[in-house]
Amino acid sequence: MANLELKDELKPIKEIILYSKLEKGEYQTASSKSDKNIAASIKFFRNNLPSFKKYKKEDDISWVVKEHRRLTAEIFDYYGDKESKRIATLKGRFNAITRIFRLAFDTKNYDLYDKYSSLVIFLENELSEIELKKFITFDVVLNKQKQLENQFQEIEDKTQQELMTDIKIYY
Repeated sequence: MANLELKDELKPIKEIILYSKLEKGEYQTASSKSDKNIAASIKFFRNNLPSFKKYKKEDDISWVVKEHRRLTAEIFDYYGDKESKRIATLKGRFNAITRIFRLAFDTKNYDLYDKYSSLVIFLENELSEIELKKFITFDVVLNKQKQLENQFQEIEDKTQQELMTDIKIYY
């Protein structure tokens, strides 16, 4: 997992992000149309994570930035003991944090943004339970390729021998 420690202090927030605007999609751009999903994750944090229920009625969601480490810990606690761990859901929760960083600091060029983005990329590379059931390791593919090559070679050799036999009979 990404190290969420910072060498320097947290940068000052350039823009206070409001839940009401996020929910309406007012921060969206042509390249980012996910703010309603981001708002759903913020609502989830405020309704389900113990330390964040106190923010349920607040429009200012700068607490996502200020308490990002506690938020991360509580997300992992919440999903850690769930029977059906959905990687896509977990990824969505961290995408929400990343999006809030992007909006609050008005840049992607920030250490914390990079760390959360790395975490999202890591989650994208994890296989779901369905994918794990269907997953085939590369050595299995290579073994199957070798087996098929051998079968092809046997058929080709046999065909070559039969052809040579036919030629001998013909002459």
